[in-house]
Amino acid sequence: MKPHDTVRVELGPRAYDIHIGDGVLARSGALMAPLLQRRQAFVVTDETVAELHLEGLLRSLSDAGIDTDTVILPPGEQTKDFAHLEKPGEDLLGRGLGR
Repeated sequence: MKPHDTVRVELGPRAYDIHIGDGVLARSGALMAPLLQRRQAFVVTDETVAELHLEGLLRSLSDAGIDTDTVILPPGEQTKDFAHLEKPGEDLLGRGLGR
């Protein structure tokens, strides 16, 4: 495995790490699994990113035993509003998934 960089985002009790580098997507399941209370993830992406990276991400999450649901939105800034995320948000809450 190639090394990667980790950047810490300091937000007090809500601080988190961002992993950057070659092959991080393929290792995303292994990186996320220890952080999850439940082995579930909800992936929200757009069509362009999904075409390029979704299959690899879902494979990595599955290999780590993480169940996933996915919402694929049309590309563009116009989908980055509450109207496009309302239904996925309701689905998340209905399944008891949090941040």
